[in-house]
Amino acid sequence: MKITVSYDVYYKKDWDLGFGYAGSPKYEVSVVNSDGMGKIDDNMPTETASQTRTLSFSSKIVDLKDTRLVLTFSTDNIQNVIYFKNIEVDYLCYK
Repeated sequence: MKITVSYDVYYKKDWDLGFGYAGSPKYEVSVVNSDGMGKIDDNMPTETASQTRTLSFSSKIVDLKDTRLVLTFSTDNIQNVIYFKNIEVDYLCYK
């Protein structure tokens, strides 16, 4: 089975002080099952203009049976707001 997540991402500056601004934020996106298996993309850059990104991974169906998949977007940046839009998850089953 192949799982592909596509999404649009961009950020807006949310820091009004004239000093200490760290710049464009980075984020992490992951799809993992309840056993912690899956795919993680970390240290992903952002821009002020929306960009379409994808995360894909393949797994045997037996490895996903009786597990729960979780899609997570995260960041530790507090100076900006990161927007994730048009999130689509595609599942492709094949023999």
